Amino acid sequence: MMEDNFKLTPDTKIGDLVKNYPYLKDYLLSLSPNFKNLNNSIMFKAMSNIATLNMISERGNFKVEDLIDKLIKKISEESSK
Repeated sequence: MMEDNFKLTPDTKIGDLVKNYPYLKDYLLSLSPNFKNLNNSIMFKAMSNIATLNMISERGNFKVEDLIDKLIKKISEESSK
């Protein structure tokens, strides 16, 4: 697992993640068609304080560690721009 300077855990809520890193919503959509509910504003609002990275990873058929690694890499790339 990559070094996590962003404090992402399997229990991180998707709403907090997208609030801090808005570009991650589009990034997640690019990773799996199973994340299409992120584009549904009503569904996203309802799930934003419930859905964790662990839940999201299961929906996208990722191991949670792999999904967190991908998110850390993307945040690092965006932060260095």
